Amino acid sequence: MILLGWGGYYGYGQWRIHSYKQDIKQPYIRDAETSLGGDTPLEAYKRFRRALEEEQKEKALQYIFLSEREEYRKEFQEKGKAEEYLDMPPAEELQKRKEDPCGREALACHKKAEFYYEYEVKGEKQKYDMGNGITGVKKPGTYKSHIKFIKNLSGKWQISSL
Repeated sequence: MILLGWGGYYGYGQWRIHSYKQDIKQPYIRDAETSLGGDTPLEAYKRFRRALEEEQKEKALQYIFLSEREEYRKEFQEKGKAEEYLDMPPAEELQKRKEDPCGREALACHKKAEFYYEYEVKGEKQKYDMGNGITGVKKPGTYKSHIKFIKNLSGKWQISSL
């Protein structure tokens, strides 16, 4: 009888964990079915840029992974911010750094990938706004910038961070 009681208690705990994971996963499943993406990370990036070139910011946001989308929606409201993303190089100039299975975000994705591009800062030191009242400084030299992608639950690649 004690074993049966313990088994029921353990089973209930496992059911609660499974139910909790499903509740967390549900918005990502719905979004993966309706949002836009690409068969490859670079295809998603090309389509994102094309939407920005056509001044379709809401469409461009559909190429951004759900958990990051609101942050970029706010950025797109700032004057000139969307144009800054168009200043980034075309997909052909991106270089693959790595592609791995998902870690902590495994409930919402299949794989993740990271690409980078290099750019050069010339002239004197440049100050730039990093947000939240923080100012950064770039000295002359060559820098790398990274773009991260997530393969969502429907198998489409989306941008995780630019």
